[in-house]
Amino acid sequence: MKKSTDRNIKKAIQLQHTKEKLHEMKHRYNPHKKSLVKALKNLMKREERKNN
Repeated sequence: MKKSTDRNIKKAIQLQHTKEKLHEMKHRYNPHKKSLVKALKNLMKREERKNN
């Protein structure tokens, strides 16, 4: 498997897990929530760049 393909798969899984974690948290306070939101935004931007 190509290195880039492996990385794309890992990032897709990471995006899915981040979305699930944030969905579980909903409106509860969590000190890690802010960093999860930033990670989610960055992963979504990466996905958008890859699709264009």
